[in-house]
Amino acid sequence: MASFQFPSDPKENDTVVNSLTGSTYQWKTPPGKWVVTFQEKQISEVIWEGDSPPDPIGEFRLWYSTDTLELYYYFIDGNGVAAWLPTAKPITLLKEIEDSIVVQTNRIDNLVAEIANLKLTVFGNT
Repeated sequence: MASFQFPSDPKENDTVVNSLTGSTYQWKTPPGKWVVTFQEKQISEVIWEGDSPPDPIGEFRLWYSTDTLELYYYFIDGNGVAAWLPTAKPITLLKEIEDSIVVQTNRIDNLVAEIANLKLTVFGNT
């Protein structure tokens, strides 16, 4: 899939459409750059829903996996290498993070108790 290129010599209020994303841009001076102008689209036109990504990709840049309940973005790097990348940490990692927080909290509580015991040993009940 080819990458999108902006025209190199834009004039005020020129517009272009990125055929990869469907986004419309307009040249504005100031600020001297291309600015996104919004087109109303239906969610069903923007996000593919299913157990597997759309094949062919077509105009979809987002895929909601009904299997993993995750949202993916279709990314193409400067070398033309493309992949579906998750837009957030997978849901399965949340449980691991919560478990790690519990373990670390218990370690902190144990260290606080050890410090209190050391203070008693060194300073007594003053």
